[in-house]
Amino acid sequence: MQRTITSTIGAFLLLSACAAGALTGREIAERAYKVLRAQEDGFADYTVNFTQVTTDKDGEEMGRAKCKMYFKMPDKVHVDIVEYYEGGEKKDPPKRKKDEDGRLGLKLPLDKDYFRDYRFTYRATEEVSGKKCYRLAFSSTKGTEGYVYGSLWVSAGDYKIVKGTGRPYVQPKHCSESSITMHFSDYGGRTMVRKVSMYARATFLLFVNKDIYITNTYTGYKFNQGIPDSKFK
Repeated sequence: MQRTITSTIGAFLLLSACAAGALTGREIAERAYKVLRAQEDGFADYTVNFTQVTTDKDGEEMGRAKCKMYFKMPDKVHVDIVEYYEGGEKKDPPKRKKDEDGRLGLKLPLDKDYFRDYRFTYRATEEVSGKKCYRLAFSSTKGTEGYVYGSLWVSAGDYKIVKGTGRPYVQPKHCSESSITMHFSDYGGRTMVRKVSMYARATFLLFVNKDIYITNTYTGYKFNQGIPDSKFK
């Protein structure tokens, strides 16, 4: 009986290894990481338009903002709000604080500053957005503020990121629960974010235990425009 159980477990592990092309989760992640870094070497800056829509749990729109984001290597970010709506009514854009630069404050698993803080495990081979992908589970060795745990889908053909989902170990301020899902697409040979969906259970002011859903949709990437440093002051 023990031999049968051992053989079954061994066969399962072998099939799992074959399904991932005999690569471990860490090895797949390493290849995806190298692809991302190589792509970053191909641009110094970019601009992208995005629309942010905020809804409640019933799908009722609470707010909508049309924005333009400017990014310059290695980490300069600026966001302009072009149009702003509340309840379908156009209003003046809200004033933004100097430190509100459009970043989420997350220490993501394939970020070059945090990659070594994560462990990756192969889970399955699945089709996502018409592509055969390796699904990896990831978790942080630290688990402190900004770090997340979740799943990552990497294309089996070229090791580009297709999708990622995560939950923070430490909830953001004024949230009792939150999660994020990111979808990626190819733009001029570069893997860039196409859509970000965020959920949060807000716990402040009039939004105590209110479910909020935020969706950012990105379009019109333009690379290497020579954005001046003055844009980020």
